[in-house]
Amino acid sequence: MKRALIALSILMSARYLLWRGLYTLNFQSPLVAILSLLLFAAEMYGFIAIILFFLQTHKDSKVFSIPLIEKELPTVDVFIPTFNEPASVLYKTLVCCKALDYPSEKLRIHVLDDGNRGAIKKLAHSFGLRYISRPDNQHAKAGNLNNALKHSQGELILILDCDHIPICSFLKETVGFFKDSQIGFVQTPHHFYNPDSFQQNLHLPSELAHEQDLFFQVIQPGRQNADAVMFAGSATLLRRSALEAIGGFQTQSVIEDMLTGMVLQAKGYKAVHYNRILIGGLSPENFRSYLIQRGRWTRGAMQMFVRNNPLFYSGLSLQQRLSYFASLLYFFHGWARIVYLIAPLGLLLFGHSTIQADTVTLLSYFLPHYMIGHLTFALLSREFRNPFWSEVYETSSSFALSWEALQALIRPDQLIFRVTPKGVTSQRPQKLSWSLIAPHTVVMSLIIAGLIRSVYHITAVGTLIDAYVVSSIWAISNLFLLGCAVEVTREPLQERSSFRLSRSIPCQLRWAGQTLSGKTLDISETGVSVKLNAPENLPEKLKITLFGDYEETTEVEGEIVRNQWQGLLGNAASIQFTNLSEPLRQSLIRQMFSSPHSWDNITRRWTSSWKALKQIAVAPVRPRWKKRGPILR
Repeated sequence: MKRALIALSILMSARYLLWRGLYTLNFQSPLVAILSLLLFAAEMYGFIAIILFFLQTHKDSKVFSIPLIEKELPTVDVFIPTFNEPASVLYKTLVCCKALDYPSEKLRIHVLDDGNRGAIKKLAHSFGLRYISRPDNQHAKAGNLNNALKHSQGELILILDCDHIPICSFLKETVGFFKDSQIGFVQTPHHFYNPDSFQQNLHLPSELAHEQDLFFQVIQPGRQNADAVMFAGSATLLRRSALEAIGGFQTQSVIEDMLTGMVLQAKGYKAVHYNRILIGGLSPENFRSYLIQRGRWTRGAMQMFVRNNPLFYSGLSLQQRLSYFASLLYFFHGWARIVYLIAPLGLLLFGHSTIQADTVTLLSYFLPHYMIGHLTFALLSREFRNPFWSEVYETSSSFALSWEALQALIRPDQLIFRVTPKGVTSQRPQKLSWSLIAPHTVVMSLIIAGLIRSVYHITAVGTLIDAYVVSSIWAISNLFLLGCAVEVTREPLQERSSFRLSRSIPCQLRWAGQTLSGKTLDISETGVSVKLNAPENLPEKLKITLFGDYEETTEVEGEIVRNQWQGLLGNAASIQFTNLSEPLRQSLIRQMFSSPHSWDNITRRWTSSWKALKQIAVAPVRPRWKKRGPILR
């Protein structure tokens, strides 16, 4: 069914675009001709992009872990690069790296600090880890990693961003793939335990999948079939000899990971996408940080497009060339989205349509192309992305990333590396970031002016009514997309000092000779919620013991801050930890992150197109009417 839909979608889109190119371009005036040609170019871009998406995702590929006996295990260096991230973010990663289930004589962990910070050096040494710094920051992350290669000897290298916390079985589950001497690297999915800007700022944390899930859960497994798995910069295990064969991590682009992976594959090495979540990380915690991250990716993609274009890179297969080209082409989406936003204004403001056709004929070509393409994308993306939300994501970043892309194309030699801020907190109430939404508000103003003129034209002039109605509907849909883009910049107050993870850990509550069993509902570094099966009168203070599934037991003192009977849901008790020593704090972090089953039960909701439309329609006003109730403490 997928292949039939893909074929039908391509056929209907090709039919539509052929008709568009031959019969509908409008050259009545220079301005309208430019808009008409830009719209057609944007649609051609979308057609090429969706074909490449279909190529990458039409077939899933699964790989399974290859176990090794202990004497076969290779030596591993763990590289944790950091620059200016807070020590509190790095701390949790170090705790769980120390808990990796791997022979200590075959494992060495290195903190690569490009910030030369005394506090980070002290932190690394407190864990008994090696601290590596260098006198300059040449070539940013790639240079940092290459410097560490000179000061280590492990056969394999595990790269973890400083906020990527591994489960204890990470290495045992991945090193077996390297029995095949042609394997250059093994990539695992990035999973983010905090909501992204769209989930958080639009108040849809459980309704939306994370914005990056489409890549790691749909595109990467599909790319396995073409041996075009992308090196994503972290949660990756690489063969040292393969890196040495290509001269180390590539420095010609600020997305050194993607370029390095492509060069490895061009050299003949294979890559594996092991589709099991083995790390938990932090996604950008506000929209400005999100744009910094995407801006760096855009700049790097433009540099690769100009200097290392996969279409002409020697050693790659045709499928590898197309897969990597698809990744670069994606970062041109900002320009296409801007064209879609302003295209209906040709008629609404200036009286000349960018598409010269009668409405019935236009809809007879457009609707099959759009609806079948939408259905096919939704089927391939499954619960990880609804096509309507893709339009929101692109609209939100279109102006910023288009500017970044233009700068990079003009000066591809400028290797500007901006680190994504992590550990960001906000203690201020929600407010709009006007510096981020200025272009959006300008376009919204033009659309509103165009809609007012459209109403006047329909009522006073009465010509081309169907064309004005269609353009007005298009403009109104753009207005909703822009409304979401504006609202996503409104950052909520950070109400908690530490993030709560949903965890079901067997536990016991003990006080005054009494013992009560239960299971945790969620846990953080400062407290825990426990589910009990019956109403219980609990004392103000007690001890709680957590029984991890990897043979670790943690006993902590705590104070009851809430104890509430919830009927069929049982008794929910919230406990705040007290008198936490350093060993207990580390044990709690391991209880939160180190279990081999930490991320086995992630639930994602399938969002239908109708539901997505409703979400987008109310998203610009949702934060105002969706009030949070009081927390009963």
